[in-house]
Amino acid sequence: MTQVCEELVHALKALVSADGPMELERQWRQAAKLLGEDSQGMRALVDALAEKSIRVYELERLATEDAMTGLANRRSFADALRRELARRRRAGGPAVLLLDLDCLKEINDRFGHAAGDEAIRLAAVACLEQVRAGDLVARLGGDELAILLPDTHVGGAEIVAERVREGIESQSVCGVRLRVSMGLAVAGPDGHDGAEVLAAADERMYEDKRARKGQLRLAA
Repeated sequence: MTQVCEELVHALKALVSADGPMELERQWRQAAKLLGEDSQGMRALVDALAEKSIRVYELERLATEDAMTGLANRRSFADALRRELARRRRAGGPAVLLLDLDCLKEINDRFGHAAGDEAIRLAAVACLEQVRAGDLVARLGGDELAILLPDTHVGGAEIVAERVREGIESQSVCGVRLRVSMGLAVAGPDGHDGAEVLAAADERMYEDKRARKGQLRLAA
């Protein structure tokens, strides 16, 4: 009996701390199996805990994810950048790439915001196709996207940036070819904070936008 109780306590703890719906369901089944058919009160408790865990998971997802694209949102990106700057390794970086769709206003004005949303989603997919498993792609708001490249030096970040540009600009919506302005900043060894890195990338992005030459400008 003592062993069953210990297993049940362990299962309930695992249920509360389950990470994601699939893990939650697995832990719920384990707890329900331990309770058996006759423990209706305890089974109701397990069901309530499972429902609460689902609500918490959904709230956490909504707080960190962009609803339209499924990318990380501004808050999630800022948190990841702060952690990466604190953890920075000798390999270099992190690098931050900011992107802004130049064609979005034209698409919205001519074809409506649904078409504009599709342009943003296509750009998001193009970014995801060019990054590594440990990189983070986020939508900061509107037509502005960002990519966090951990442990990445200047040369490597430039290669990713040009691939992302090619991927985005190979797409079109309602006959309008997507165009993107980009800015890259790589954190140096002198302890840049997240705001400084983002500001440097933002400045380079607007230089690129003004130049209209499609060439990436790198923050020193």
